[in-house]
Amino acid sequence: MSDEIAVVGSQTFTTGFRLAGVRRFAEVAPDAASETLDAAVEDVLPEEAVGIVIMPSSDLARLLRRLRARVATTAH
Repeated sequence: MSDEIAVVGSQTFTTGFRLAGVRRFAEVAPDAASETLDAAVEDVLPEEAVGIVIMPSSDLARLLRRLRARVATTAH
């Protein structure tokens, strides 16, 4: 069952979620290369336990087109 939430974003973005009890997160610096952000998202997506991935819309826009399409169509 996919019942965990994962958060991908800057330390500032992820901190509130972590304080609220989200255990799965990937911190990516706002000025990090797009490849670093892509890798963080690709790490989280295949995890069976993760049902929801939260990330800032500005980071979503930075993803490679194929990965952005995968994220958009992954919703169940």
